[in-house]
Amino acid sequence: MVRIFSVIVVLVITVVLPPGVGAEGPAGNLTHDWGLERWGAPYGDYNGHMLQVAEGWTRFNTFGDEARFMNDQEYAGLFRGSGAIERHCQGDYAQTLWLGHPFVAGIYQQIQVTPGVPYAAKAWPFIAIGSTVPNPDNKILVQIGIDPYGGADANKPHVVWGNPDGRQKAWPHCNLGVRTAAHAVSPTITLFVRVVNMQGEVKPDWNAVWLDSIVLFQAPIASASSPERSDSPSFAVSAVNAQAAPHGTLTGQYDIQVKDGIDGRWRIWRSKKSEGPHTFTGEMGHTYYFRARAWQSYDGIELYGAYKPSPEGDTHTTVGG
Repeated sequence: MVRIFSVIVVLVITVVLPPGVGAEGPAGNLTHDWGLERWGAPYGDYNGHMLQVAEGWTRFNTFGDEARFMNDQEYAGLFRGSGAIERHCQGDYAQTLWLGHPFVAGIYQQIQVTPGVPYAAKAWPFIAIGSTVPNPDNKILVQIGIDPYGGADANKPHVVWGNPDGRQKAWPHCNLGVRTAAHAVSPTITLFVRVVNMQGEVKPDWNAVWLDSIVLFQAPIASASSPERSDSPSFAVSAVNAQAAPHGTLTGQYDIQVKDGIDGRWRIWRSKKSEGPHTFTGEMGHTYYFRARAWQSYDGIELYGAYKPSPEGDTHTTVGG
């Protein structure tokens, strides 16, 4: 339960999204009820208040006690006497998940797409942990993931999860939030938004997360380019062949990953940089693999594309030999 002390009993926190983003979502968005504004039938109640999931979304719980799902107005009404308030990024509602015990839970939606095409997604979370918890950042994490095969199990190893967000009590700027991207394998993909709460019970406050503005777009494409062989440990690597996806424009920024050897681990080498060329310095006798992705803006919402999923990436360079 979130406690906010104020002389005003009822408050609404709303963050305005970029111009051009309407009630039905930005052009090209593929999620149904992106703003979590419409609500399905209640699946239960808690102290007379409806337990409910936004229309078109399905709840899941993969660890711990069953999290409780409400819209933000219902949650605020339930705990208004303790100072709870409505919190949403746009529109009139957000999806709230809460419980005072550890849990892993969230919502998902299955979406019709074109196999082989990359897709990019983003969600805006707000995290609030009990006020008695010191250093509350990263005690609860929110992630967004894509199952390129369209399954309903968030624990499958092929789900492509983005980096988590664990910042406490701050609606992110619209260029932040949680992101992911992946190439569709099947005609249906599944978009998951997952809340990982490993914070123990914190009375009198209970841990809560608000989710809003969940989008999915066709993503831009790009690839990395490097020489097949280099006599010098230093050589040029560039992002090339960038193509914007519909309904957006390229930002001119790229990420490039590298790994040492075919069995190496991919790591970020250049993040949100120009197409290059950039100078990479390796070791003699090693073969380095590279792959790139482009960033694109959709009505001011910035997303990255998907890396090529093959182990070879886009290109490789053998140094010496």
